[in-house]
Amino acid sequence: MRNRIITVLLPLILLFCGCQKQAEDPQNVYEKYRNSVVLIKTQYYYSIIFNNGFKLYFTLTGDDQSPKIYLTEKEAIDNANLAFGTGFFIGREGEIATNRHVANPINKGKEVAINVVNKIETYKEDLNTKLFNIK
Repeated sequence: MRNRIITVLLPLILLFCGCQKQAEDPQNVYEKYRNSVVLIKTQYYYSIIFNNGFKLYFTLTGDDQSPKIYLTEKEAIDNANLAFGTGFFIGREGEIATNRHVANPINKGKEVAINVVNKIETYKEDLNTKLFNIK
């Protein structure tokens, strides 16, 4: 009988104890953590290395994310994409936590790189065909 009372009362006590804590006021949360939030600026570009060692660099432009291709890395750096996001300090050594898409916005670049390589291969095949027909 005693075990049965404990089995019934213990969960009820825990339930009521757990319900006592109120959610913190949003203004208090803001005041408490506002000095920990940081703005993160990321600059990036993409590169493609072909089987023959030839390199191309590109950035994504406009809403349609069309690639702008550069022959030198310096050009790509000078025209690097910009991305902004937020993070917050998590340690005394300056460590910052942020979302993956802020620190590494590369996913769209992989898709575009595949399309760029495919287009270049198509141009190469067309050029070879035209050169063959000239002879």
